[in-house]
This record gives sequence, structure tokens and C-alpha cells, in this order.
Amino acid sequence: MAYKTAIADDYRDLAEQVKQFACGYATHDTPIFTGTGDGTIGHTTTALKSGRIGTHPATLTETWVIECTDATAGAEAWSVTGSVTGALAGATTGVVYTSGQIDFKIAAGTVDFALNDQWQFTTTQGQLTADGEAWSLEVDEGWASDHAEQYVILCGPGSAGTDEIYVTMRTFADDVADYHNLLFYGSTGYIASPRQLINKSTSVCMPLWNSIIPYWLAVNGRRIVLSAKISTVYTSAYAGFILPYATPTQYPYPLLIAGSSYHSQVQWSDDRRYYRSIADPGSSSSISTGPGGYSSMYLLHPSGTWYNYANAYGSTGSVYATNRRCLWPTNKTGLAASFKDENDIKIRENLDGTRDLYPLILSSIANYPADNLWGELDGCYWVTGFGSFSAEDVITINGINYVGFQNVHRTEWCSYWAMRQQ
Repeated sequence: MAYKTAIADDYRDLAEQVKQFACGYATHDTPIFTGTGDGTIGHTTTALKSGRIGTHPATLTETWVIECTDATAGAEAWSVTGSVTGALAGATTGVVYTSGQIDFKIAAGTVDFALNDQWQFTTTQGQLTADGEAWSLEVDEGWASDHAEQYVILCGPGSAGTDEIYVTMRTFADDVADYHNLLFYGSTGYIASPRQLINKSTSVCMPLWNSIIPYWLAVNGRRIVLSAKISTVYTSAYAGFILPYATPTQYPYPLLIAGSSYHSQVQWSDDRRYYRSIADPGSSSSISTGPGGYSSMYLLHPSGTWYNYANAYGSTGSVYATNRRCLWPTNKTGLAASFKDENDIKIRENLDGTRDLYPLILSSIANYPADNLWGELDGCYWVTGFGSFSAEDVITINGINYVGFQNVHRTEWCSYWAMRQQ
């Protein structure tokens, strides 16, 4: 598994960073310049912000030197050499440079470059590529700044490299209404042209904003887990396989798509009941017998039907959904039902100050569609917030670290969950 915590420039940059990390793109350190000129190096495509070097899943761990070989002002020529890859085609000032290893653009400044001016930086192979768990980038239509249906389709290989786990991301924004969000879909496949998702889930929404976003991201070949901090609010998403309580033959495609809202046109600051974390899903109304209804969590059952799951519903009305399809232990009758009154028993930390983690289990009853425990979220747990515990606190159990988050804006003792970091 690969884990990353960083800061994105805005909602589209966050989406791009999730894509690149999941697909095993390499990282790089800060380019160091030596020489005369005062121009800059960076990347200026729509997806990659200026000041960054573009990398690829195939980018290796090596040191790069970009050196001026012809100092013709404004059209300088540059050699591009990797310590492992060797010499690539040359670059020119003012022209976007692309290759299978690195992409960049050199911009002239007020002082001309001179012969032998150079940048040097090191790329580091993506962890998921090195581990053989990188997701493949199937379709990349870019990130819209509005409602345009631009999709980015990823395919996870599973832990053994033999699965095809389809997750689609899409940005969804409105500057006037002041929402800038990331949507997730699940599917069992896709058609490239015209682009179509096969057996697509209803979308779930991760409310964000158009400003700096600290985030935490954990990815393996089976699933993507993401938490982001918007002001003092923590939103989240889960996209990929759960850990099913069944054999691969019994349950071959246990795909879960979860966000913090079923509603795509929602602001990060919304305080309605249905706006919740992936550890305590919400819906527009009480869960019905069939697969209909809108929720922030959808599970693809062995029958091939998507069913919605929720623990709470409505805007300001009922606190609890029924236990028909829900997530334990944050559901109505679980260990940590939200807004329990002061007379109820609370789960607190252990006597030595340590905290236990509880799996987040998908369950259903009766005809909704059956009495069953379907499985649990991979690497996500409920943890008590009783006592001295806050969002971003790290819990260590048997040498493994888990970082805690609150349920959006909620800070009651029962409103915390944890993401595995390693």
C-alpha cells in the first residue's frame, strides 16, 4: 500500500494528484538552477500547475540534468539527460517539452540564459509502480471547471494484479453557487467511443473548494481512500473493493463507492444531516427495499445490482436511518450511534491511553436485500474520540500508524474514523 499526505492548490489539482498517485506517477524534488539566466522551469498544461515537472508511471528513480547548449536569446536549446535513461531529445525555451519520462517548459526571464546554465533534479519512481499495484489510466478527459462531463477512468489491478476495478472521477463546480467538488462513480467496465460506463453506479460527492486543500491519501491495487481538510471540515471518499466476507467465486466484484454527500451541488460548509463521512454514510430519505434512492455510499452486490447504504437521512429531521442497509458500528444500534444522549454508554480509550479500532462493516437485513454482513472497508476503521483525541491525531498499533478524522464538522466522541497509513 502507498500513503501520501500533501497540500493541493485547489479542487482540480487535488483530483490530478489523486490520479497521478494512484497511477504510480513518479515524484521529483525541487529543480536546482545554476548559471546566469533568471528564467523558470515548470509545467503549464491544464492539469499540471506551473512550477512542477511532469512525470509518468514509467519515470524511473534517477537524476536529471537540463543544460543550455545554445544561448540564442529567447530560443535557447537545452540537452536533457537522465542518469539512468541517458540523453533524450533536446528542449527549447518557450516550448512545452514532452517525453515518456519527464515533461516541462522553460520560460525566459529578464536576464538571458547562457551556455552551460542548467537545472538538476531527481525523480523517484512511484511507489505503486514499484509495488506492482499502480492503477492504469484508461480515459483522461481532464478536469472541468464547471459541469462539463469530463471523465477520468482508472482501473485497479487488485492485490494480485489480475482484477479490473473501474473507478471514475469527475470535477463538478459552479463559481457563482460557490461549490467546487469531486464526484466518484463505480462501474464494471467502459466503452471508449462513444465513452460510456458499463453498469455505472450513481455518483457520490466529495465537497471541496477552490483554494488550498491539505489531504491524506491511501491507495493499494484494490481501493483508493481520501480525506481532505476544507477550513475546519473533513470530507472523504472511498472507491474500490471492500474486503468481502465471501470467496472470490461467491463475490467476485465487491465494489464500493462512497463520498460525503449524495448531492453533487453542495458546498463544503453545508451542515445538513446527510453530509457525512465515509464511516457514517447519509441519504436523502430512509432506505427502501429495492436499490432506489440517493445515498453517499453504494455497494455492488453479487447480483450485479447497486444498493445504497446509509446510517442517517434528511436535512434536519430524523437522525437515524433504519438498519436495513447500513454501516456498523456507526449505525442506529451500533457502538457509536451519532448523537447518543448522555445516559448512554460511551466507548472510551483504554486504561493505558491506547485506542482500539473497529472495522466498518456493511450489513443488510430482511428484504433489503437479505440478512447478511457483506464485508468491511479496507484500511478504514471507527475509533472513539472520547478523551483527548482530535482530527489528524495518529494512532500506532503493532507498529502500524493510523490517522484519525472527524465526521465532517462533527466532533462528538462517536464522530471519528481512522485511515491506515502503511
